[in-house]
Amino acid sequence: MKSTEHQQSFQIIKDKTSEIREVIEGRMRSAVLDMVYEFFEGELNELCGPRYGRDRGQNCVRAGSDQGSILARGQRVQVRKPRVKHEGHDIELKTYSALQNYDMLCDRVLGHMMSGVSSRNYEPLLDEVAGGTGLKKSSVSKAFKKASQGVLDELNNRDLSKYNFSAIMIDGVGFGKRTVVAALGITNKGKKIILGLREGDTENWELCRDLFENLIGRGQNSDKAYLFVKRATSIFSPTLEETSWV
Repeated sequence: MKSTEHQQSFQIIKDKTSEIREVIEGRMRSAVLDMVYEFFEGELNELCGPRYGRDRGQNCVRAGSDQGSILARGQRVQVRKPRVKHEGHDIELKTYSALQNYDMLCDRVLGHMMSGVSSRNYEPLLDEVAGGTGLKKSSVSKAFKKASQGVLDELNNRDLSKYNFSAIMIDGVGFGKRTVVAALGITNKGKKIILGLREGDTENWELCRDLFENLIGRGQNSDKAYLFVKRATSIFSPTLEETSWV
């Protein structure tokens, strides 16, 4: 190895290959939760009027919140469920009810998210969520744009010039019926950062070239040496790791 930093980065890669998917799903989970709270806030504004505003909406009042949960990746995830009262009686939020049996992180939703990140076309995602929850597409679109689109777009647009990467992992990750090529950078301090996503597979040279050109255009230093690790298939091992210095 060329340095202690590179040795440390290689050890992280060797032990943590599966974290590419975990890192992506972590960002998606954060985006989904932000969108869920925007759903709540949108309905609260319709019922009660804007917070601190004079418009009383439908003469309902905000009444704090209770512990609640939504379905995400097959598990119940805790959320703060807003409470609304009308003439002293609690009113169940339609958005909360709609999310009780719809998995906001199922493979179909994740697949549409990944495709949208790659193409900036989020219409299939909005259709999927609206159709699965029964919520109006306009409400889904408004919540998504306010809470989640920026988080997802950041994966392909953040400035990379401030990071010092020692290694870059390239892997194809499956989400439902879609495969996404993900580039994961590992800094000399061991921090893992998603650098970019493209829908396709790692055998598509033009796709991978486009991804690397995008990284360079966002400030990635092309003059230094990196340890590149790519997952590949083989008749001897279905998870063979190919490593090279570039």
